[in-house]
Amino acid sequence: MQQNFYILRQGNWNTFQPWEIAKLKNLSLIASMTNDIDWQHELCSRIEKIEG
Repeated sequence: MQQNFYILRQGNWNTFQPWEIAKLKNLSLIASMTNDIDWQHELCSRIEKIEG
């Protein structure tokens, strides 16, 4: 995780972006499996914002 913060500080968002999207998609799956609709919507919104 420390390495990811270093990447962001260096301004290299394109390197960090795929990792962040994968993390959010995995969390969205967990939200779906636990029927946490609000959390899932929040995560999907964050994914859409990153993917543009």
